[in-house]
Amino acid sequence: LFNTHNTMKSILDLKRAYRFFLYKTEAQKKRTHNRQLSYFSGLKKGCDRLNDKRIEIANRYKKIVKGYRTNGRCVYHIFSLMFNDREKIIHMMNERKIPHMIHYKHHVNELPALRGKNESSVGFRVSDKIVSIPCHPFLQENEIEKIEEFLHLIKDEEYGL
Repeated sequence: LFNTHNTMKSILDLKRAYRFFLYKTEAQKKRTHNRQLSYFSGLKKGCDRLNDKRIEIANRYKKIVKGYRTNGRCVYHIFSLMFNDREKIIHMMNERKIPHMIHYKHHVNELPALRGKNESSVGFRVSDKIVSIPCHPFLQENEIEKIEEFLHLIKDEEYGL
């Protein structure tokens, strides 16, 4: 599997290598450049695998959640849903030990730096209805199934899903 710690360490190593790269001979630069290209090629493949897993999980959720749309190729770093009664949904998720997040507890226009700029009535209308469910590539099959069961349970109720 793709190891995040080793990846970050490797990226820092590459930054250090780049500094040295500036002072190398042309032959040394070519060898270093080829090694870096090879490394980044492997890194990209690892990222692609992680993104493909997110997409696979999201597609499973989307079979249950009708009308979920995205623009272009989405890699689903979050999978947000909108509910009429978010607090009740959160309570139900807590009972079933399903992790969840509210990514934006406050509307963007409520942040001091953006207050009064680009008012969005849609944002205010939906900000207290959105909750995100896990969609990361490290979910185990039983965890995905648990979330799918929950989505099936609530889709037939009047929760806005």
